[in-house]
Amino acid sequence: MVASSVKGIRMSFIPKAKDFSDEIKRRIFLARQQGLEYIDIVAKEIQDSFGTDYKGHRLPNCCNQMRSLMKPSDQVLYRPDNDKWHVATLTIRYFT
Repeated sequence: MVASSVKGIRMSFIPKAKDFSDEIKRRIFLARQQGLEYIDIVAKEIQDSFGTDYKGHRLPNCCNQMRSLMKPSDQVLYRPDNDKWHVATLTIRYFT
C-alpha cells in the first residue's frame, strides 16, 4: 500500500530499506518467472513505485539495496562518473 485516506487525511507510506529490497527481489522473481534472461532496474523506477508523496529523501536506501542484491554476474549499466552511487539514474542489470 502506497498511500491511504482516512477521513480525508492523506497518509503516505515511507519506504524503508527492506521495502526497497523486497520490491527489487519481486521484480527479479517476476522476470525469472517470465523466462527472461535478465532485468534492468533503474533506481528512480523503484523509488517511484512507492509513490512520491512522502517526505524525506530515500534514494540512498534504494541504491544501497540495489547494490547489496547484486551477484557477481550482475552488471552496473549506468552510474555517473563522479563515483556517486546514490543517483536516480543508477541502472543495474540483474541476471535471473
